Amino acid sequence: MKFEKKTFKSKLSRRIFTTFVTCALLPVVCLAILVYFQVTHYLTRQTLRNLHQAVKSHSQTLSNRLNLVEHNLELLGSVTDERILIKSQAYDGIRSRLLNQFNSITLFSNSDQPRPLLNRLEIKSLKFEPDDFEHMSAGKPLLVELDAGKSSSSIIMVRQFRSEKANKKVFAGEINLNFLWGINQIENLPLDTEVCILDSSHNILYTSLPNLAETEDEISAQIQNSISGNFEFYVNGKLYFASYSQMFLKPTYKLPCWSVILLKAKSDAFVPIAKFKIIFPLFIILTIMVVLGLSIANIRKNLIPIAALKEGAKRIAQRDFTNKVRIASRDEFEELAIAFNEMSAAIEHKFKTLDAKAEIDNAVLSTLSREDMIKVAIAHISDIITCRVCGISIIDPDNVCQGRALYSYKQDNQTTLTKAVKILPYEYKQLSKNRNYFIINHNDQMPRFIPILSDIQKMDLLVFPIWVKKEISAVLWLANKNNELPNKEDIKLLGQLTNQIAVALSNTNLLEEQKETNWGILQALAGTVDAKSPWTAGHSQRVAQMALKIGYAMQLNSQSIENLHRAALLHDIGKVGIPSSILDKPSKLSDDEYRIIKRHPELGVKIIAPIKAFKELLPIVGQHHERFDGKGYPDGLSGEAIDMGARILAAADVFDAVSSDRPYRRGMSTEETIDLMQREAGHQLDPLVANALIRAIKEDNRKAA
Repeated sequence: MKFEKKTFKSKLSRRIFTTFVTCALLPVVCLAILVYFQVTHYLTRQTLRNLHQAVKSHSQTLSNRLNLVEHNLELLGSVTDERILIKSQAYDGIRSRLLNQFNSITLFSNSDQPRPLLNRLEIKSLKFEPDDFEHMSAGKPLLVELDAGKSSSSIIMVRQFRSEKANKKVFAGEINLNFLWGINQIENLPLDTEVCILDSSHNILYTSLPNLAETEDEISAQIQNSISGNFEFYVNGKLYFASYSQMFLKPTYKLPCWSVILLKAKSDAFVPIAKFKIIFPLFIILTIMVVLGLSIANIRKNLIPIAALKEGAKRIAQRDFTNKVRIASRDEFEELAIAFNEMSAAIEHKFKTLDAKAEIDNAVLSTLSREDMIKVAIAHISDIITCRVCGISIIDPDNVCQGRALYSYKQDNQTTLTKAVKILPYEYKQLSKNRNYFIINHNDQMPRFIPILSDIQKMDLLVFPIWVKKEISAVLWLANKNNELPNKEDIKLLGQLTNQIAVALSNTNLLEEQKETNWGILQALAGTVDAKSPWTAGHSQRVAQMALKIGYAMQLNSQSIENLHRAALLHDIGKVGIPSSILDKPSKLSDDEYRIIKRHPELGVKIIAPIKAFKELLPIVGQHHERFDGKGYPDGLSGEAIDMGARILAAADVFDAVSSDRPYRRGMSTEETIDLMQREAGHQLDPLVANALIRAIKEDNRKAA
């Protein structure tokens, strides 16, 4: 729009123009500054809050890795004969799990030369304080930092060979720092976040940010007065937000502490306001251009849209995106309102994205269930990405032709677990070729890993393979009508979310593997007990099966059922210390022999007590020979003073004992067994448990018939 010079010859015209420009632009400029500082303040606070949450989560991740390393080193310490550590196939199984976590493991003693068990530790000896062996005798490991703050620094975990004060043999394992710090691994950290780990003297143990060592003194001054907090500092002329938290290691590892620091560049944190900085200057320019072509009346009239924009900006500053700015003036102000609303929608989407990613991060770190984690991810993905239906298909790594799918309907945001779905070999090959994502046209044949849903007929699919350890572990897919697929920005966001899901699946896989290992140990220990006598073969397994039936009949919760199952497999572990001549004696036991065999519950408790994972099993194992009337052993407990799990185990043990053949008698029939349970209710057995056992026996007979 062109304006003639005569327009401004009149003093009044110039005054009106000047007044209008002043009145129009001043509020807009102030508003822009207000919104800018409000948004800047919010993003600063949000970034620091996210960093504070993330640093606690990362500290927990490091703690979990230390616990895993300690657990595997503890397995070595559970071996009673060091010769077994060198030749046993059992050690080969432990060794395979240690290769990823340790660079080397060496057995040290005062008298012998260091004996390498895994590679070779580059140090010839280790010096210990007098109280170090007291710490290790309590079953706790030591952490030793060698050359902290140097490029050649290393971290050694030390555990006593056997938990005896007189024993001076120790395991010394050099921890693989790539595993400990998560180097070259996908971390559960916010986007564009750096990490730094300091020892108790504020020497850098690890940092992902180059040249951070030059600011080591400044960092030390910031964190020395508290255990956690936030601060800002410059690295190479670039301002960083930082949040730190201390990991207290002394009670477990006799090492004072580590400090975990997460850093995020201010420029990365303020990316969401880049559009804001562009739009508002354009707004000012457009306002000036409109002033030149309007009369005084139009100027007054157009003050109304400015007020509406001002209120809209205030609502944005308060994160209120429900009311849009509505202007129908058919001029630049209407266009400005559209641009303003587009900006508002963009900022709203950014906030929702940040909140959703934070919620997914929390779910990744808190859940132990693969299904629960995926349900949370699907719910949030369908909330921030425009789609009709989205889902995640889980692929079994041991059988790629079998999987499961989770899908969510957008309209009600309900997540449902489908039945097993099959994946054909050529489909798996297609997934492997498309590492990032690919599109399935609605005219193409739907693959087997996509559930057959009426909702996704005649829709295009966007498919993201989810890789875990160089294998496809799951598939994320979204369905939309033609030409409604997500834009490039949303596709980039989906790629980030798939990385988060991959980390979560990796974590759940590790937990499931650990659980399987624990069950394997239980089965091995139970087999060891049952193998001691031909008359007790399979006893532990049968008692465990009956105990579970009783537990289900009594409607115990899942955790109590699991503890009952584990305790049932280990309930007779103390019999390894009882001579076979007593266990297999065909005649009645003497008083001395009976006193010996009555020791096995206490022996069982002593055997499993050092294993932390079995802590909740101790009362069940130790009390499974107590009687409801108080005439049992070893402590003569009665009634509800006896652990419920022990009461159930006692009933299952009696059932198997009387129904199984022994060298001195044949097992009872079903009718005789039920009759015995009824007579012993209120005497040897808890009446509630006895009734549940009888129901379980009758149910088994009904199914057998």
